[in-house]
Amino acid sequence: MVLSSVKGDNGRNEADLDTILEKIQPPLELLAALKPSPSRTVSDFLQIRQPPRPGSRKYFLDPSFLILPSERLCEILDSYLPDAVCNGMQSVQHPVKKQVFLPFWTVQARKWGNVLVKKQSAWRAHLEWVRETAAEEGWPAEMRERVIADVKSIPWHMGYNSLQNGMVSTTTLAGLLSDEWVNDEQIDCIGDVIRADMQTFGVDASTQLAPSCLGKNLEIPGMGSTERFFGRRLQTGEVKNLVLRKYNVKNLHWISIEIDVAKIHRKQGSRQNV
Repeated sequence: MVLSSVKGDNGRNEADLDTILEKIQPPLELLAALKPSPSRTVSDFLQIRQPPRPGSRKYFLDPSFLILPSERLCEILDSYLPDAVCNGMQSVQHPVKKQVFLPFWTVQARKWGNVLVKKQSAWRAHLEWVRETAAEEGWPAEMRERVIADVKSIPWHMGYNSLQNGMVSTTTLAGLLSDEWVNDEQIDCIGDVIRADMQTFGVDASTQLAPSCLGKNLEIPGMGSTERFFGRRLQTGEVKNLVLRKYNVKNLHWISIEIDVAKIHRKQGSRQNV
């Protein structure tokens, strides 16, 4: 979600907006990790641990336990891209759910997510094999540690050019590391920013409760006017249910947003507005 600044003569509103944005900044540890030195490997990102956040809906999953879509689903989604691009579309039809459209970038995120988990699983299996073999064959401690050090010295993604060349962005990695890490209070803060923007641009406050108009408040990087694209489809009924996996401030906060016209509601994170 791209949040535009509220500009006006009222200095108090600007101060309030600054306070809101301050509250929803990510942990400093992650911010520092997302500005790595050139020598830092992808595997370094997977060791980041978020500080405890009592009351937060965000939870941390070890990379080996990440639940991602099946490889088959990713292949199906990926096969839709060429036709969609040729037809001038900016999203693809969900392969299972009817009248549900997904932005292009979610297809790539899912595809690379599977690659990341597979590569790391193979690396961990190699390391475990060394340990088990050393125990069974009674390797000297020095030899065991030297072989383990050799395995660890090679990043688990080595040999996969797409990962080495930076085709998997740090924001994708951040999304794999932390599914959702904003709590209910911060969801409310984000809602306040949206309402402030709407007021600034002269939009009636009640508009946010209308699912067919919610497209006016959503933007997806690289997709141009979401109001024109999704808003029109929701209003005409072409799209009955729209699921957006989005990120907002500085592309680091991940928030799932669902718009269901049939049920007349939108679901933002775990908060539902009718």
